[in-house]
Amino acid sequence: MPFWYNNDKPGFAGYSEVVKTLTRSAGSGQAYPRDWTEQGVGELSLWFRGYPVYVGGFEEDPPGTYTISASGIDIWNPSDQFHFAYKQITGAGTIQAQVLSVSHTDDWAKAGVMIRDSLDADSAHAMMAVTPANGVWFGRRAAAGKSSISTAQPGIIAPRWVRLERTAGGLVRASYSEDGNAWTPLGTPEAITMSEPIYIGLALTSHNPDAVCEARFSDVGFSDTTVDPQWTDQDVGMLANTAVPMYVAVTDSGGTDAIVYHDDPNAAVTDTWTQWVVPLRQFADQGVNLADVDRIAIGLGDPVLPGQSGGSGKMYFDDIRLYRSAEEPEEIITVQWLGHSTVKIWTEHSVVYVDPERVPQSLNDATVVCVTHTHGDHYSPSDIAKVSNDQTQFIAPPDVVQRYGSGRTIAPGQTIQLNGVSVTAVPSYNTNKTNHPRSNNWVGFIIELGDKRIYVAGDTDLIDEMKTLADIDVAFLPAGGTYTMNATEAAEATGYIKCGLAIPYHWGQNVGNLSDAQRFAELAKSPAQVLMVNETTSSDSWPEYSPLVAHWKLDEAQGAIAGDGAGDNHGTAYGDPLWRSADGKVDGALELDGLDDYVSTGLVLNPASGTFSVFAWVKGGAPGQAIVSQAGSAGQRWLGAEPVLGNLMTELTPPAAGRSVTQPLVSESIVTDGQWHHVGFAWDGSLRRLYVDGAQVASDSAAIAALESSTSGLYIGAGQNLGQGTFWAGLIDDVRVYNVALSTEEIQEIGSV
Repeated sequence: MPFWYNNDKPGFAGYSEVVKTLTRSAGSGQAYPRDWTEQGVGELSLWFRGYPVYVGGFEEDPPGTYTISASGIDIWNPSDQFHFAYKQITGAGTIQAQVLSVSHTDDWAKAGVMIRDSLDADSAHAMMAVTPANGVWFGRRAAAGKSSISTAQPGIIAPRWVRLERTAGGLVRASYSEDGNAWTPLGTPEAITMSEPIYIGLALTSHNPDAVCEARFSDVGFSDTTVDPQWTDQDVGMLANTAVPMYVAVTDSGGTDAIVYHDDPNAAVTDTWTQWVVPLRQFADQGVNLADVDRIAIGLGDPVLPGQSGGSGKMYFDDIRLYRSAEEPEEIITVQWLGHSTVKIWTEHSVVYVDPERVPQSLNDATVVCVTHTHGDHYSPSDIAKVSNDQTQFIAPPDVVQRYGSGRTIAPGQTIQLNGVSVTAVPSYNTNKTNHPRSNNWVGFIIELGDKRIYVAGDTDLIDEMKTLADIDVAFLPAGGTYTMNATEAAEATGYIKCGLAIPYHWGQNVGNLSDAQRFAELAKSPAQVLMVNETTSSDSWPEYSPLVAHWKLDEAQGAIAGDGAGDNHGTAYGDPLWRSADGKVDGALELDGLDDYVSTGLVLNPASGTFSVFAWVKGGAPGQAIVSQAGSAGQRWLGAEPVLGNLMTELTPPAAGRSVTQPLVSESIVTDGQWHHVGFAWDGSLRRLYVDGAQVASDSAAIAALESSTSGLYIGAGQNLGQGTFWAGLIDDVRVYNVALSTEEIQEIGSV
C-alpha cells in the first residue's frame, strides 16, 4: 500500500494517517477481525519501507552568494537526478551566474544554470555547467523522455561564469565567460519546446549517489527577465522522506483510542523492507477494549501534538496481520552504515552504536555506545553526545574511557552483558603498518542482540584471531586499505570468519572508494552486500549461514552432470562412469572404472584460506588411487589411498620451508577392502585429522604451518594431474565439502545412514 504524507499543508491537521474501519466489505464480503483476543492473538505485525532522507540544500549566505548541496546520479540521458533552486517565468528569459566552486564528488559533477520545462525527472531542459575535471558543459534534452545531447569544452574550471538565453520561440543559447563581460558561445543554439510557465535557476548534481556535492554561486542575474524575488528549491528525480514519527492507532467501539509509536525516529527514512511488531498489550494498557476493535490507523507525524512533526514523503505498507502468541515473530535486527566507521545496530528494544562519528542528527537513542580506539575518525565526543542519553552505557578500551572521562573498560576476549545486549571485544590491530599496534589492545566488537551476532572489526589487518570467530551473522570489515585491510585482504577475511553476510566499511570518506567496496563483494567467500551511506539491512533478509559449501549426492540416474545440492558448483562426469541409482550408501552412487572416469567440479576452496573438511562414502578402489584431489600442478590430493596397502591418507601439506618438509598424513585404516567406508579429512588451522567410519584414525602430533595454497577446482575420483593409476575403481557417494573443521559428533552424524 503506497501512502503519501505531507504534514505541512496549510489548513490541514498537521499529521497524516490512513484509517481502516473493521467492518464487512460491501464489495467482496471480506470480514476484518474485530475481536483481537481470540485464539491467543498477542501481536500486530506490519511491514514498511520509506525513502532516504532529503539531502539537497540551498542557502544564501552572505547575501548574493548561494550554496547548493546535492546528490544524484546525473543530469543526462532520459532521466535526471539533481537539486534545483528555481523561479518561474513566461516568455523569453536569460540567466547567468558565476560558479565559484564545485566539489569533486566525480569528474562529471555539474553545477550551473538551467532552464526547464517541468520538475519531472525526464523534462525537456537546457543546462550550462562547470564540472570539476571535464571543463564547461552544455547539456540539453529537446523533449520529455528523450536522450540528452551535450557539448563540452575541456580544460576550464571554476570559478567561471555561465549563461543561458531562451528566445520567445524556444531557441536556447549557451555561453561561458572568465569575467562576466566577454562571452564565448558553446555548442549550437537548440530549439527546445517548453510550456509556460518555465522553470529557471541553479542546478547541481553530484554524479555520485553516495556522496553529497556542494557548489557555490554568486552574481546570479536574470537580464531582461521578470522573476519573483523568492527562490524555491527541491530535489528532482529523487524521492526523499522527512524523518517524522510513525505510529499505529486503534480505536474500540466505545471510542477509546490508543497510539503506539515506532521506537526508531528514523523509521520513515528506512529504505529497506522492515517488520514492525507491536504487542497488543500496548493498546490494552491504554484502555482499548481489544475484544471489539472498531478501526486501525497508520500514520506519520504526531496526532497528539499536531504540527510538531512537519515534513513529507512516501511510505509503503504491506502484510498487516495479527499473530497468535505461539506464532510470535522472530525479533528483527537492523543494521545501518552511517558512513566510514560508524555502524548502528538496533531492535525494538535496544540501540547500539559502534564508533559514532559525523552523526547527521541528534537522536539520543543509544542503549550502548562502543568505541574501538582513540583515532578521531572513530572516537568523537561530540558525536557520542548526539546519540547518548542519561541511560546510555559507554564501552571502550581503557585509553578511550580515560579520555572520555567515564564508561566501562573492555579488553580483547572480555564480554560485558547488559540488559538485552552482549558486547564482546576481539583483537583489532595492524600486522604490517604502525597505525594500530597490537600492544595498544584496541578492539573490534561482536554485538549480540536477540539470536544474532554482528561483528564490527574496527581498524584491523587480516589477523589469525579472525579464524577463531564463530557463528557470525553479519561482519563489517574495513576494505579501504592504507590504514587497514584492503578489499582483497578483507575478502580473504570472510574465508576466516565464515559469516552469513559480509559488509565492507571504512571506505568512501578518508580512504577507499566505491570500487574498493564492489571489489570486496566480488571476491568475498561469503554472501556480501555493499551498503551506501545511511542504508540499512535487516535480519529478515540476511542469508542463513551454512558451513556446507558443496554436496554432490551422486544420485543422478543419467547424463553427465553431477548436481551440487548446496550451491552452484555442479560437476561434469568424464570417461564413461555408471550411475548406480540403487547401489549407493545414501540412495544412488557413481561407479568409476579406474581407467579414465572422474568428475570435474568448479568448486574452488583454497586450503591456505582457513579451516575446512571433506567427506565421502567410498567402496572398492585400490592402493594409490584418489578419492578427492585439487586439480593442477599446484593441487594436492585431499583424500586417497596410499600406494602400498590402501590406507586412507592426505597429501595436503604446508609448503616446504628450507629443509623443513611436512610429510603427508597417513592412517593405519585400509579403505580399499571392498566395503563401504565413510572417509574424511578436517583441517582446523593447525592440525590435520583423518577419519574413517566416524572415528579419528590419524592426526598431526603438533601444530603445523598453513597448508599450501591452490585455487583450482576439485576432481572426484582422480588425482590432481589425472595421472595413470590415480583414477578410482569403485563406487563413490555423497561427497561433501565444509568450510569449517567438523567435530567428531558432527562427523558421526553425517555418517549415520
